[in-house]
This record gives sequence, structure tokens and C-alpha cells, in this order.
Amino acid sequence: ATGGRSSRVHADGAQLNTGIAELTDVGLMHRGSREAIVGRMRELCGVQQDQNKFATSLDEEILQLEQALFAAHGRGQLNKAKAAAQAAQLKSLESHLTKGHGGKAAGGGGGGAA
Repeated sequence: ATGGRSSRVHADGAQLNTGIAELTDVGLMHRGSREAIVGRMRELCGVQQDQNKFATSLDEEILQLEQALFAAHGRGQLNKAKAAAQAAQLKSLESHLTKGHGGKAAGGGGGGAA
């Protein structure tokens, strides 16, 4: 009876050891999975930070382009105003010259035609 009891205790001990080993394996797998998940989350946070930096740099670049466009538009308006002023000055000068020498120019032109 003692031999049977001893082999049963031995079998129970072996089963217990097998159960502990299996639980340890499950625990290690769980730990590995957890570490993989944490690593992936850190990686995704890094990607998100990179995306935020990229979005910020894009916003800054868009702002710079808008400012450059606004400045170019302003320069264009200024150039138009200058051109209009120069055209007005030229017309005034032309008008002044035509009035001052109108008779001569017309007479000279007529004389050349005759």
C-alpha cells in the first residue's frame, strides 16, 4: 500500500511540476505578448509624434507661402499703381507737348504731304 501511495504522490508531484511548467510558459508568453504590445504602442506614439511634427512643419510652410503670396500681391498692386501713375504722367507730358507744338507738328506734317 505504501508503494502505491508513493507512486501516486510521485505522479501527483510530476503532474504538479508539469502544471507549474505550463503556467510558467503561459506566463512567459503573456509577458512576451505584453512587451510586444507595449513596444508597438511606443512605436505608434513615435509615429504620431513624427506626424505631428510633419503637420506643424507643413503648417509653417503654408503660412510662409501665404505670406509670400500676400507680399507678391501687394507688390503687384504697387507696381500697377506705379504703372498707372507713369502712364498718367506720360499722357500729361504728351498732352502738354502736343498742345505746345500742335500747330507746328500739324503744319510740318501738312507741308510734308503737299
